[in-house]
Amino acid sequence: MRFALELSLGGPHARTIRSLSAAGTFNAADGLVTLPPWLTITCATTGRTSQQSASTLKKGYGANAARARNTGTGVGLSVENAGANYLTFSESLAGADWTAGVMTVTTGHADPAGGSLARGFTQTGSQYGDYNQEPLSAPPDETRSVSGWCRGVAGLAPYAHFRGYQLVANYADVMSTSWTRLSVTEDANVAAGGLNVMNFDTRAGEPTGAPAIAGTTTVHGYGWQKEGANVLYPSSWIPTTTDAVTRAADVLSCASSALSAGGFFDVAAVIAPNYADFETKADHDLLFFDADNRLYFKQSDRKLYHHFGGTVDIVSGALTFARDTGLAIRAQYRPSGRRLLVANAATGVVLFDSGVTSAGTSISLPATAYLLGDDSGAQECSDLRSISVYRP
Repeated sequence: MRFALELSLGGPHARTIRSLSAAGTFNAADGLVTLPPWLTITCATTGRTSQQSASTLKKGYGANAARARNTGTGVGLSVENAGANYLTFSESLAGADWTAGVMTVTTGHADPAGGSLARGFTQTGSQYGDYNQEPLSAPPDETRSVSGWCRGVAGLAPYAHFRGYQLVANYADVMSTSWTRLSVTEDANVAAGGLNVMNFDTRAGEPTGAPAIAGTTTVHGYGWQKEGANVLYPSSWIPTTTDAVTRAADVLSCASSALSAGGFFDVAAVIAPNYADFETKADHDLLFFDADNRLYFKQSDRKLYHHFGGTVDIVSGALTFARDTGLAIRAQYRPSGRRLLVANAATGVVLFDSGVTSAGTSISLPATAYLLGDDSGAQECSDLRSISVYRP
């Protein structure tokens, strides 16, 4: 797809002056992407995690780690916003804040991170598992994302309902015998002022609308999370014990001169937002020099804005995409004209093409440029799968 974009814009491969392919520099042993010298990522938080495939997880990353992420659709460099997990004792689903349910509990099972901390739950029909009812640290008027690793082990699917504290029909059924990270959203102002309730359930109407699951089934759970601050999609799992834990935002940066020359630029990238088009809570900068020179996805209308040089913005149509869809984007600000092109990286289907518009004047740029966020860090979560910089 990258080459299709290059050819469609008349850019021979020889014009590439620097590039990165996350898949090409991914090290499976340590779960890292090797960055080129011109690109830097920083985040002070230690102990972070990142999904490595549809069914595996890597944990224990140090500060400033260039974490690889792959949910099964492609390897990318994970660039995340600040987040928090309000669910206590979230790894083994056991501890002071967990209350015994009716399901039979077992421990020591293989988990998706390569350890043996998964917790097993066996039910014999219309029962509930252990649950965490520690009061939620996040304000109860915020929508939350509820996520966790789950798998069926014995019996027939659906093995159980995975749920948070919810009085409406928001739950996910455990359907696979492979580890799968399930997620649902939890409405604001749920009953009891917002508790950290999460558990497996097979009773009818728990939560509302869920059917009873009869017969005997066994499920395993690991690495659960409840994120607040009006979060509609899950970020990487943040391990917790006695208290909620926060994660700082990643800052991905380079010298402006690495992307531009003479106040002009021509950059192509494949970016995989971790969110669907309707799930952001803020505008998301994809390329940021300063407030007057940026390429960003606008939360209110779901459009890309090519905002550079004081010229009239190039604005895409409203974009529609699912979580982890690779978007191939090329942004040009050249002496010969400006252009914005967006395509589905997997299918090659062009979602928007402005064509070449009037040229802008040379831009005076700051020393540092930022990718998938601004100088304070990422506003949303996304993966950088590749980037190519061309002579403008």
